[in-house]
Amino acid sequence: MSIKEKIILGTVQLGINYGINNNEGKPNSEVAKDILEYAFRNGVKKLDTATAYGDAQKLIGEYQKDSQNVFSINTKLKDTNKETLYSQIEASLKELNTEKIECLFFHDFQEYESQKKNANELINKYIEAKEGGLINSIGLSIYTNEELKKAIEDKIIDVIQLPFNLLDNSKEKMELLQKAKNKNKKIQVRSVFLQGLFFMNSEKLPSHLISMKPSIEAIHSIAKKYNYSISELALNYVLHQNLIDEVLIGVESISQLKTNLSQIFTSFEEEVAQEIEQIIVSDSNLLSPANW
Repeated sequence: MSIKEKIILGTVQLGINYGINNNEGKPNSEVAKDILEYAFRNGVKKLDTATAYGDAQKLIGEYQKDSQNVFSINTKLKDTNKETLYSQIEASLKELNTEKIECLFFHDFQEYESQKKNANELINKYIEAKEGGLINSIGLSIYTNEELKKAIEDKIIDVIQLPFNLLDNSKEKMELLQKAKNKNKKIQVRSVFLQGLFFMNSEKLPSHLISMKPSIEAIHSIAKKYNYSISELALNYVLHQNLIDEVLIGVESISQLKTNLSQIFTSFEEEVAQEIEQIIVSDSNLLSPANW
């Protein structure tokens, strides 16, 4: 697999306004379809979406119908239960204009755990959908290392999606990712740019993020030292991790996508990665945008 083939294009920005540093807002439908076309033509043939992402699924389906191009698509369903799961999957397949969902994700760990306590009825429906050929794999979106530990040991989960980036890369997380690979889990990461935080001027951080200032300055210093742009540093650090199978990125415009794809390098210096991993984060709670 080439480095570029690791990329999954996130579509939340195509369906709703999203992100602390989102300056362009949600693109109109024609621009959104142009983004999909450019991605497909340039080797990015995997998408991440959800029924909660506004009209993202509808846009994808219209694009696939008009272009005859077929993406590999991961999705998540909203407010599902054992009675409605099949009808929701079929509705998504129809809306996406595709025959099979690559990976159907549980939205979060708490939802998954509550279902396990509820006699596994919904989880069993996911398994049936996989065995019946509606979906290829079952995924779980997680946030913390404690959740990661449990997901690694769960035989039902095929794909684990978690945040990983220039700052959210603790030694413990690295060790757990190795354990996950040893259990044949596919590792998919999100939050590569930490919702745009890395690009912000450290002097203009909002008051609730001020404790992140030294970490942001360290990133900018490393980028300058090794002649990387911030996005080059953030993208390549994650893409060149051997433990990571897929990397989720989102864009609001074709120009952003073009820039991101042009910044993918065939190699990344180990010394740069090691220096990145020395950055100290004083308040690890702020690595989750949910706490901003």
